[in-house]
Amino acid sequence: MSPDAVLLSIEPAIFLRGKRVITSEGKVLGRIGKIFRVNSTNKIERFEVTRVFRKNLEITADYVATFGKSIILKDKYNEKRPNKAE
Repeated sequence: MSPDAVLLSIEPAIFLRGKRVITSEGKVLGRIGKIFRVNSTNKIERFEVTRVFRKNLEITADYVATFGKSIILKDKYNEKRPNKAE
């Protein structure tokens, strides 16, 4: 490595594309497609989950428990829309 090399201590948000999104109960929702960041920062506002044979989802970063090899959602995430009557 050259003396001018820079090592990042954080993973750039764009590297999350393609990672699995899992609920707190272990259900796989799909994989991350598009990522929407706050302006040109690395902070994620929301992301799109692409799914096979189903409509894609948009999930805000507020529902994420952990970003790692997979994205695990918090207990409070519900796949149904909160404004929708059950």
